[in-house]
Amino acid sequence: MIIAKTPLEFRYNLTQQIMRSIPMPITLIYIDRTIYQDNALTEALQRKLKAKNRSVNSIHFLEENDPALIDTLQTLLDKPLEFCIATSANVYPLISRILATLKGDALIATGNTLHPASATEVRENSWLLQLKEAQCNLIMLKNGEEIPELLLEAKKAYIIWQLLGSKTPLLRLKQYANDNHFHFDYYPLIDGWYEIHAESTYHIDKLLPPSADPDLLLFPSNNIFDTCSEVLGSEEKTISFAESCTGGLIASSFTARSGSSNILNGSVVSYANTIKHQWLGVSKEVLENPGA
Repeated sequence: MIIAKTPLEFRYNLTQQIMRSIPMPITLIYIDRTIYQDNALTEALQRKLKAKNRSVNSIHFLEENDPALIDTLQTLLDKPLEFCIATSANVYPLISRILATLKGDALIATGNTLHPASATEVRENSWLLQLKEAQCNLIMLKNGEEIPELLLEAKKAYIIWQLLGSKTPLLRLKQYANDNHFHFDYYPLIDGWYEIHAESTYHIDKLLPPSADPDLLLFPSNNIFDTCSEVLGSEEKTISFAESCTGGLIASSFTARSGSSNILNGSVVSYANTIKHQWLGVSKEVLENPGA
């Protein structure tokens, strides 16, 4: 868990859980020179990927008659990535057979579409296959025809954050989120403490603006006590409480979590002014004016 040490440091401090929820960029593989030299086809495919809110991390150009084609594909597809492989009608049967072999699978036909038997989704000239940790979508491109349906869906990333600050900068953050196509809601827990719910199908890590607002402090977690416990533990620090009207509620929120003995020393419930003065050493002047 990462938390901002100062308000100015919060903007890209995201938890590993959030980062795992970001839709990963696609690795695009073209096989057949006639495909990747056809600007109209490649641009149409890029537009279709963009329309599905999918970015491309890298592009590979392979030749169907390359003796190392199978080894190259196997090396690429051993990675835990999402792949879109685009081929021509001439090369499509060959690549289908290679991928079925890498899967240890039989090759079958659904309608006019040839695909491995264990393909998880099949559409016309497009199918999806799980290879170890890789997701592979093979599509057949034809000049003058529509790009087949892309089956690598961008899963919506959903996060819950705790935020401390005034409402004015929070509204600016909401406006920034809406301008950048995030679904963004917030709910006041108490005055100055808000819970943020954000959702997007594209780059949830871009939710926060390039320049942080010094009046906001973000806790990238759906529970502020979990965040504090993890931060204190990672810094090998401890915490103690003197509670009044909360009646020990804050301390009990920590003890409800496993491992709290490593970071919590204890708590004193000091409701009466005499206890605050005698046990905690709060002066009578402070207790009387402004009061405690």
